[in-house]
Amino acid sequence: MSWLRKISLRAWVLSIAAGMIFSLFALAPQIHLWANRGDAWNGSFAISDYDEPAYAAYVQSLIDGKPLRNSPYTGVTSETRPDLPQSLFSIQFLASLPTALIARILGIDASTAMILLSAVSSFLAAMGVLWLLYLLTGHAFYSFGATILVLTLGSMDLEATHFFQSFLDGKALTNMQASFMRRSVPAISFPVLIAFHFFVLKFFDDSKKGTFWAAAIISSFAVLIYSYLFHWTVAAAWITAFALLMLIFKKDEILRLKATILAIGSAMTILLIPYVLLVTSRGSDIDSVQLFVNTRMPDLLRVSELIGLLSTVLIFAGARNGLFVLKDTRTLFLISMNCVPFIVFNQQILTGLTFQPFHYSIFAVNYTVLISLCAVAFSYLNRYVKRSQANRIFVVLTVCGIFLGSMGTVVKAMELRPVNLMRDKFAGVAKVINKIEQSHGGKSESGDIVFFGFANFTYPHNDDFPMYLSIPVLWSPHQIVYSDLSRTDTRSRIFAKLHLEGIDMKQIRENIKSNPILRRGLFGWGREDFRLSGTSNPISKKEMGLLSESYSAFRNEFDSEKARKFELKYLVTYEAAPISFDEIDRWYKRTLIVTREGYRAYRLRLRKIDLSK
Repeated sequence: MSWLRKISLRAWVLSIAAGMIFSLFALAPQIHLWANRGDAWNGSFAISDYDEPAYAAYVQSLIDGKPLRNSPYTGVTSETRPDLPQSLFSIQFLASLPTALIARILGIDASTAMILLSAVSSFLAAMGVLWLLYLLTGHAFYSFGATILVLTLGSMDLEATHFFQSFLDGKALTNMQASFMRRSVPAISFPVLIAFHFFVLKFFDDSKKGTFWAAAIISSFAVLIYSYLFHWTVAAAWITAFALLMLIFKKDEILRLKATILAIGSAMTILLIPYVLLVTSRGSDIDSVQLFVNTRMPDLLRVSELIGLLSTVLIFAGARNGLFVLKDTRTLFLISMNCVPFIVFNQQILTGLTFQPFHYSIFAVNYTVLISLCAVAFSYLNRYVKRSQANRIFVVLTVCGIFLGSMGTVVKAMELRPVNLMRDKFAGVAKVINKIEQSHGGKSESGDIVFFGFANFTYPHNDDFPMYLSIPVLWSPHQIVYSDLSRTDTRSRIFAKLHLEGIDMKQIRENIKSNPILRRGLFGWGREDFRLSGTSNPISKKEMGLLSESYSAFRNEFDSEKARKFELKYLVTYEAAPISFDEIDRWYKRTLIVTREGYRAYRLRLRKIDLSK
């Protein structure tokens, strides 16, 4: 393709170098895990975000041949329950399906697939950002340094409170672990979002191949729609702003290309119709996690908005001195990128609804406004700074970016080291259970459930287990994001977990006060994390009292029928979080099957006698 040949050899080499640097950053936690575990490594992937195991569990379910509508935590699928509503994962299926299909072709499991996804997506993201900057600036070396800065600084939480607080708390470097690398989203969709911007600019640059670029725009937008909400909405907001600016300042060009532009707009609109149908078929309890907030309050002081404003002011100031031409396509391109934060953070003024806007700050507009600012800064450097001095500035920017990215990656890897080591040790136990299941034919009964008896809700094994074995778990922090359990069902499962661990009335009050994951499960995610709901609504003493009464009633009413409802097949315990076996032994017979690295796994069989009588 001619447009590929037009990219200079230096730009190609530097884009590959940038890709390799960020692949290394992405793999740093994994390399750290490999170094710590050595030959004892059990095949687990190192997480850099606590949501990643839930995505990996879903990917594994697709690798195992389950339909898109399924919950790996309960074993329910659209085949066993045809009326199963859509979940976040089945609506955004392109975030997981490609990884699962490639894994099936290569014969690898979800854990290995997540490691490969981390390296490949980071490589493509860095390469895409460099090419976009090169298209805007024409300077390969500057684009290389700017790419590293954009992807490093953009990974900070660009919300004013968190941005400045991170420095006060000494967590600034921890927050520089690149957020675009989170698997499966936005790792899958982020390179596509960058490519979407690239394709639109090429569409106006290379009108002779307008049909090709139009097809690329439509295809990339389709991928964004069914991959990640916060990316396709950013893409839609940006292309709308860009189209309006082009219509105002370059009306003749828009009219010349009106047939193709109308075709692009129509195709993008049509692509949204199936998406809307999927969203309207979602489970109602999903909204307790993906909280909508009714508000019309403007939101104008986010850091990404301030950066966009600064970049726009620099453009208009430069236009007075001939540095920028307001009717130039690239200038309008940059201004439209700066408009996006104001659109996505203030659309509620018209719609009356806002939806977890902090995701835009972490995963989307933080990067796009920095790309614009770097392109604008280059124009000033190119005009007002001598070439030799500019080159030194480019070198300094590159070194600073690599240093900050390296430090952020190392600090994050160290922070998550205990969790990743624990998860890998647990993977060995899970694989032993898997071998036992395979020796019995590998088919579990519909009522079989695995119970993780840890007297602490912070251990991630409940989320991890479906990666290794297709047996439902009693409870998982991410169980609620699927569509098969109501809030009442989730609370009942948490109560069963607490009861079987021997948690009494005094202990549950202490656990609720001290454990955010437990509060999130019992009261909803928005009550624990105000960023999800947009408002601070702390749990009241009255609610705590009512919950304690509900748990007390559950304990008093627990009988053989309820024990049968949660028919447990395996129990896994951890020596660092011991539990009482009194309630377990009251309803089940325990047989120890494996002891490994602090973990114990038991085979459970429900007793036939009702000991409550």
